[in-house]
Amino acid sequence: MTLQEIIKCRSCRDLFPDNMEEAKKIYISLIKKYHPDFCKDPLCSQASAVINTLYNKAKKVPESKTFSNSQNNIKFDFLREYEREDGFSYFSENSIYYLLDGKIINKAEPDILYRSRFINPDIYKQAKIFLPDVRKIIYTEDMKIFIDISVEKNEMPLDEFLDFFEGKPDARHCAWIISRLLGMCCFAEINNLVFNCLCTDNILVNPEMHTLRITGGWWFSSIDEEKMTGVQSEIYQNMPISCRTDGIARKITDLESVKAICRKIFPKDSPEPLLEFSESLCMTDAFSEMEFWENTIDRAFGGKYFTKVNLCLADIYN
Repeated sequence: MTLQEIIKCRSCRDLFPDNMEEAKKIYISLIKKYHPDFCKDPLCSQASAVINTLYNKAKKVPESKTFSNSQNNIKFDFLREYEREDGFSYFSENSIYYLLDGKIINKAEPDILYRSRFINPDIYKQAKIFLPDVRKIIYTEDMKIFIDISVEKNEMPLDEFLDFFEGKPDARHCAWIISRLLGMCCFAEINNLVFNCLCTDNILVNPEMHTLRITGGWWFSSIDEEKMTGVQSEIYQNMPISCRTDGIARKITDLESVKAICRKIFPKDSPEPLLEFSESLCMTDAFSEMEFWENTIDRAFGGKYFTKVNLCLADIYN
């Protein structure tokens, strides 16, 4: 790799493998070759700065927190803490933990998400890719709810993914994210379910596998046309007036939430069909919306094309 190529590197994976032992060997080799003490090229200082920055990112060090009540004393490691209007979340490589305010949330029961009308279990198995894998739920005496949700390899918060690109991700990255979200809406519609939680701070993204997973806000999910227990303010803003007035869950909320995400993540220089889609009125059902979206992708890109995203957790957490 040349000095010019090193200087252009932005992701840890551009220089280093995930295996830290191998990464250390490569780091030592690069520094011995390109450090200003050994290299007289005028670009060596800039290149060695990039090498050091990306290597230090790769050596991410987690923080620790202890959750306690009368029956449990749980210590967990995390890479970053996030404040939410319903509590806090803590992201790690293997789990995302939620410590929620029980005064806002009456209960957190994931069973509602797993009500399935599918006859074919293989289809449902595929759908579980985007549903939360809840390991543990603990209710405390001081009105707190602790939730431990499994995180798959290379999954990361969608907000962090977007921030990495400084609010200007490639429009093709945004396109597959919207495709996945609308697929989730189709699943919900088949199962008479309203997620009521489709916003970027409730979703993990796997850039390598092109998948999404809901991890937050699902405790507000409801059966379509039944009374809601609550909702985040961002979702409330996406709701039609009828839902705000009578508190009844309706599938249109999920579709409006996807449109809101479109407006949030599509760069201003996106192909015009994508921008038009983000401002268009929602269809009456998820499958019609998906068909409209598929046509939009064809007009925007001339077909479906997956794009490689060379991004890992170390690029975000350091």
